[in-house]
Amino acid sequence: MFMSVIMFINNFVGALVVEAIILLLFKEYEKDSTILIASALYIPITYPLSLLSQVVMKGESLSNLLGSSFEMIILPCLIIALSIFGAFIGLKLSKELKRTGKL
Repeated sequence: MFMSVIMFINNFVGALVVEAIILLLFKEYEKDSTILIASALYIPITYPLSLLSQVVMKGESLSNLLGSSFEMIILPCLIIALSIFGAFIGLKLSKELKRTGKL
């Protein structure tokens, strides 16, 4: 395996949490909005999981890992914004590829 075990667990648990949320709320992936929400939720869900694993592994407090309160507020907002932007771009690309018959 070319991936750290901690990274694998973080990504796997994040994917399971997102799948559980989507299946509880929507029950299926038929609508584009469901796909958009699922892809936009994945990174913001894995961010707190990675912070939690760092707190457990390093034994430091969360405030020591993040530094200033500016980083505690701005970083999650940027992560959410970029995740939503990436989900929109990915959905738009997949629609274009389906339209041209490449997907």
